[in-house]
Amino acid sequence: MKFNCIGVSKDYYLSFIMCLLMAFTSMSYGQTAARGNYEILAEIFVTPKNVDNATGVSSGQEKIRETQTEYGASLFSLWTSELSEINIDYEYSKTRFSKDSEQEGTFRDGSSSFVLGNETSFYHLSLDHSIRRILREPNAVVAVLDNSEERQITSVMPLLRARFNEANTLAIAYSFSDVNFEDSRENSSERKSIHFQYLRDVSPITNFVIVMEQTQVDYDLSNSADYEMDSVTAEFGVKHRIFSYTLQAGLSRIKPEEGEAETSSTFGLTLNSEMAGNRFELFAERSVSDSSTGSGNDDFFSSQASFDGGSEDQDQLLRTEFGFGWNYDRLCGRCALIASIGKEKSEYFHLTENDSSETFFDIRFVYQFSSRLKAATSIRKVKTNFPDPVGRLNSKSQLSNFELIYDLNPSFEVSLLHESEKRIGSDVDSDSKVDTTSLSATWRFE
Repeated sequence: MKFNCIGVSKDYYLSFIMCLLMAFTSMSYGQTAARGNYEILAEIFVTPKNVDNATGVSSGQEKIRETQTEYGASLFSLWTSELSEINIDYEYSKTRFSKDSEQEGTFRDGSSSFVLGNETSFYHLSLDHSIRRILREPNAVVAVLDNSEERQITSVMPLLRARFNEANTLAIAYSFSDVNFEDSRENSSERKSIHFQYLRDVSPITNFVIVMEQTQVDYDLSNSADYEMDSVTAEFGVKHRIFSYTLQAGLSRIKPEEGEAETSSTFGLTLNSEMAGNRFELFAERSVSDSSTGSGNDDFFSSQASFDGGSEDQDQLLRTEFGFGWNYDRLCGRCALIASIGKEKSEYFHLTENDSSETFFDIRFVYQFSSRLKAATSIRKVKTNFPDPVGRLNSKSQLSNFELIYDLNPSFEVSLLHESEKRIGSDVDSDSKVDTTSLSATWRFE
């Protein structure tokens, strides 16, 4: 295999790391390919929708009833081996609006990751990419395409580790992230970090980690919001057969290009458990971010597009979030119950008028009538608050739906969906209700 490392990226560091990625891949492929396991699923779908209030206007105003036709494709692929893993999960769709309630546009969503190396190898390399839509205004969520833009985050992180004995390991890592906004170019940025890590294996199921990190964030169009951050974090982790958890505590010092330095405490808690048909996920975190990276494209708080600040101004912020997810598949022999609840809060260091918080609750019930026919119903409630009364309007929303899904054969599926969305804003003119009925055809390729 020949390598051409010229022109891989305009950024020297990213070019160098991409070359390492190709080199490591060529060295490890021959050792791991024979032992690899993989699965792949591709889908093509067409979904005509009948929408009774396409622009989401409040009661008393003239509504636009139109047909919206969505068509697209999705791809899921997972490949694992002893020393590497590839995970791909993307969806691409395009929507046409019969009465031009929105401009015809595309919707891209998903993520992918590549990992080379494992917990015992002296090297570890990870490459990640994600793309999500970010809402500009949460009160106009009906017009998803016109009211949002894409944010792409690409990250690469090589790591080298040295194990001194059975219990002690030292590691050094460098990470580079590129954050790219579709329209708000002033929020696009680059993040470069160097990490020093010490790991102590206290027992076969318990470990203790100390991480020291130095980060530099540079915005593409202006250096007034650039900043450096020094942080230290201590982590304690336990991994049992049926559950695992980690506890984190740390301190971060932010030194902006303009303004005074700030110091903030951080913490983290994660708990995962699987037993007796129950799968739990619990997390709580307080971390330092900025108006560019935001949540890092985390999709836990979003069903389609997330608000995540939605600010055109650049600033550092303190993110506090809590989430709980539950999946239970033994409620009966034919049904499953999925529920989640969460809250996230953004507190800006300087632009406090952009502070916001969002709380959501989501529950979904699935019943399998036969091997081919199943029904699903769900309710999702979201509450968005802005402490500054002069800023954006507070809002509440409820999205409920009922769906019938029928598999004609293993490669073809049809579904009928009715969806109702209600929104209540602090301004009476912002209240709205939208009902949508759709019929979808999906072709699967495995």
